[in-house]
Amino acid sequence: MDGLDNDAIAVIHAEVERAAHTTDSLPHLLQHCAESMVRHLDLAFARVWTLNATLDVLMLQASAGRYTHLDGAHSRVSVGAFKIGRIAQQRRAHLTNDVQNDPAVDREWASREGMIAFAGYPLMVDEDLVGVLGMFAKRQLSLHETDGLQSIAQLIANAIQQRQLAA
Repeated sequence: MDGLDNDAIAVIHAEVERAAHTTDSLPHLLQHCAESMVRHLDLAFARVWTLNATLDVLMLQASAGRYTHLDGAHSRVSVGAFKIGRIAQQRRAHLTNDVQNDPAVDREWASREGMIAFAGYPLMVDEDLVGVLGMFAKRQLSLHETDGLQSIAQLIANAIQQRQLAA
């Protein structure tokens, strides 16, 4: 691991913590988090979904990088559907530096877009799922980065739960 990785994860961690304490709107908070990850880790894009437990559907709340739209095929993802929905269903991270050979990804799209890595994390508070964090990169993600992103995912999960309890 190099110093840049350490610095980037630390900066994102600080920015997410600061946003969690200063941003009232959940969509704005999550957008800030996604933008921070894209900016500091040179990601192709990052997205955050929150769980609508009544409908058992993940709702896209933030998207930064190459894709910024919040509508489209992945704006509402049923738990269990697509890669994101399976992360929610299985409640465990999915990490790969070989996304073009990952059967859960549209290989034609990944090849065309030059995607190399994917990192997806269930956003959990204790045993409760509150959402999913997912990101693609056109480079490999280091173990330090994916470990650091796990910690950042926990911060985001806590912020989501706090906003939902306050609503």
